[in-house]
Amino acid sequence: MIIPPNTPAISIRQPWCHHILFDGKDVENRSWPTKFRGLVLIHASRTVDSCDRGFVSAMFMPRGGIVGVMRITDCVREMDSQWFFGP
Repeated sequence: MIIPPNTPAISIRQPWCHHILFDGKDVENRSWPTKFRGLVLIHASRTVDSCDRGFVSAMFMPRGGIVGVMRITDCVREMDSQWFFGP
């Protein structure tokens, strides 16, 4: 895949980046809407999210850099997905 120059990035804490790239996480939960649609780089922030307590190895996942790419296709208020956590 060729990534166009000036592709925007979104910062996401581990292990959520890992779940997007490898476990089929099909929604990113944010409290703000976006009108953007298209490719975005996934930036793994240096901070680990302690909400996913079952994923102890998140401390050993790549952090502080670009780890992948995803496509934003929509912005929704509800979704039938195990990964959807709220507004």
